[in-house]
Amino acid sequence: LAQVCPSMSLLLPVLGAAAAATAWPSCITRDSDVRTPTPLYTDVRPFIHHPDKFRYREVTYYTTGPIGMYLRDSPSELGEVVENVQEGSQAWFAGVRAGWMITAINGKPFRSGERLQDVVRDFDQAKSKTASMVVQFDVRSYMDCANSDCTRSDRFPTDFVEACADACSQVPSCEWWVFGMQDRDNTCWLRSQGNGFVSSPGVVVGPRSCVPSPVGGSGEAFPECTVLNGDLRAGEPLVTDVRSFIDHPDEVRHRVVDFTSSGYVGMVLREEPHDLGEVVSDVVPGSQAASAAVRPGWIITEVDGKPFRSGERLLDVVADFGKAKADSPTLTVKFDVRTSLDCKDADCTRSDKFPASSTAVCASACAATESCAWWSLGMEEEDSMCWLRTSGSRLKFQEGSVSGSRGCAPPQGWRWSLLGLAVIAGVAVYFRQPVYQRLSRLTKVLSTKGGVKASEPSKVLELGKLMEWGLEDEDPEESDKLLEKRRR
Repeated sequence: LAQVCPSMSLLLPVLGAAAAATAWPSCITRDSDVRTPTPLYTDVRPFIHHPDKFRYREVTYYTTGPIGMYLRDSPSELGEVVENVQEGSQAWFAGVRAGWMITAINGKPFRSGERLQDVVRDFDQAKSKTASMVVQFDVRSYMDCANSDCTRSDRFPTDFVEACADACSQVPSCEWWVFGMQDRDNTCWLRSQGNGFVSSPGVVVGPRSCVPSPVGGSGEAFPECTVLNGDLRAGEPLVTDVRSFIDHPDEVRHRVVDFTSSGYVGMVLREEPHDLGEVVSDVVPGSQAASAAVRPGWIITEVDGKPFRSGERLLDVVADFGKAKADSPTLTVKFDVRTSLDCKDADCTRSDKFPASSTAVCASACAATESCAWWSLGMEEEDSMCWLRTSGSRLKFQEGSVSGSRGCAPPQGWRWSLLGLAVIAGVAVYFRQPVYQRLSRLTKVLSTKGGVKASEPSKVLELGKLMEWGLEDEDPEESDKLLEKRRR
């Protein structure tokens, strides 16, 4: 439009203001794009939500054959970039593609500042020590971000136009957002200014002010009172003891790892322990701990069956490790692997969040907690989490999240109602037991008085009616009642 009639470019701010005054989704312009000479580069990592299983991939190579990867001279901040793959090589058969980034070799992570020679040396050392080596790749950043650098990119992948609009509203210099397809991926572009419009089928565009709003509840009772796509994790936190709201099975909460006493364990422990145990602050690359996938934040609760004692310090735990290594060829370490993920700063006695399986659990926790005014349920690191808040003042749009006020909760007696139903069912089963016991006794009587052997129960069933069974010592009226209950 600006090219056809240059004077029309003066109307762009007016058009933008008109679009801004329109509510979502009427403010969206479809089948159009914004032409801008200067893309807006910013850190888009907070807007990318790839689970690890999609973002990373591990490939095992045999050290005897050619690997077949050509690496770029200048690495990315995240790792060494694969420039090309030799056809017919191990990398080619493993499906490695140009643009993948090497982030770790045999558990040794890429260090920022490394150069090509350093990575080649890491490969040579790994090949000389073992018959195979495991290389971890970041397979998404090359496709997701400009120049494979998500810390400075004008685009990021997202499946929702709402998430694209919300991202623009959070970046100070963003004036326009564009949502469309790139290489078969739904992609969001951030623009610093509008310098004209061009036709672009399938693409939608909107100004900074064109953002969705959370959908308010349509009723007063739960769950109609919840705010759909409303998120409060950036709100005012309510720090409280959330331990009573967490219910992990032991196999989920804990993990046991066996280390050989002769090898290097490779865990760096925090100087100040946690109330539950000693905290792993780092893992040495190439060590036993790295091979066992031990992660920073895990808490050591036992060493060879000896539990952590509150008040122990780093030297005490080191002494426990030394004694265990001296006593046996292996030592078994039990970790709490959930607390660091479940609670803020791995302290569930003072946390504003906890894992919750449903909105009912999250809402009930807020209703049972003093000073909790709002609650919010959403995803964090592939876990469904509940956040407790002192107000709802910073409610914003987040696809899939659900929020509600303190009063928006299931009736407080809902759990007791379920318990009552279970008790009633148990009582009903208990009082039916005598009926079945009497019927069982009748069958035994038949097997002796009716001339049928106990080893031939099928003949008992063939006799049919009670009058044919010849039960002279039973009350016929009572037997009829029993049979009527049996039929029911």
